Amino acid sequence: MSWQEELWQVLTADYHLEPRLLEQYDTVYRLYAADGIYAIKEVKYPKEEFAYIFSATEHLRSNGFARINYMLLNGEGTPYFTLGEKRYFIAPWLPGRQLDYTLQGDVTVAAHTLGQMHGAAAGFTPPYYKGRIKWGELIDNFQTKIRQMESWRNCLTDTVFCREYQSSLDEMIELGQESINSLVPVYSEFNRIEERWGGFCHHDYAPHNIVLSPDGVGQIIDFDYCISDTGVHDLASLMCRVLKKNNFQEELALLAWQAYQQERLLAKGAKEVALAFMLFPQEFWQCGFTYFVERNRPEAKMEKRLQGILETRAAKEAAVRNLAKWM
Repeated sequence: MSWQEELWQVLTADYHLEPRLLEQYDTVYRLYAADGIYAIKEVKYPKEEFAYIFSATEHLRSNGFARINYMLLNGEGTPYFTLGEKRYFIAPWLPGRQLDYTLQGDVTVAAHTLGQMHGAAAGFTPPYYKGRIKWGELIDNFQTKIRQMESWRNCLTDTVFCREYQSSLDEMIELGQESINSLVPVYSEFNRIEERWGGFCHHDYAPHNIVLSPDGVGQIIDFDYCISDTGVHDLASLMCRVLKKNNFQEELALLAWQAYQQERLLAKGAKEVALAFMLFPQEFWQCGFTYFVERNRPEAKMEKRLQGILETRAAKEAAVRNLAKWM
């Protein structure tokens, strides 16, 4: 029996679907069935970690935020099925288009939808999984990354990448330390309030993960990276993405900040935490981590990636500092 024949059998017996056609769409399969269209995606996490993701999405639904790719249960009440040695989940396919962060209307939808999602996330008590619980770890996280960047001095060789990385290393470490210093007066109390709120963040709020429905409503997909942490993490990430897509002009990023707060009141210290997220040299650190630790990218590709980061770093820093005046 082929893989698709086995899949058809599972869908018919365990989900009571009438499958008609299967297409591969990036990392997801699009299933056409008699009663609609569905997404099928491989589960690449241990069962305990996947339980966290499933619980997070179910919490949103139970609090009235159902505009997500929620997982269907099979006949045994399990949110996944097994074919061979792999596990998969099935969810309704959400119709619409991906957002475009260069468009004012799309940025507004993204920010409102994010605020609504975080509001529905309140009170989430997750099944414990160490790698997903991040409350109170931001300063430690930044300090660890600074130490890693310091340690990569010992890895530098006479390559184009290493020479360019070294030329900016001191300034980037200084910028990272500035982010930490700005957090110290506010972060402990801010985190205490946010943790008591008990929500979680999506952790990958990219435009391809927000689908604008045909009637103009924002829908969120792909909660694979969700973590227990402040929603400001998502908001700052959204603002960074908007800045980058708009050549570091601040207007739409500021709009995102303002639109979000129409949905959810931010705790004292949120501004400082958001700015620290945006100012920290995350891309520079990530580039170094890929090059010095993972070592799984071609040299030329890494040179180009680093060049892009260094060419825009001044514009990004200036934009974040300007935003601080208006937020």
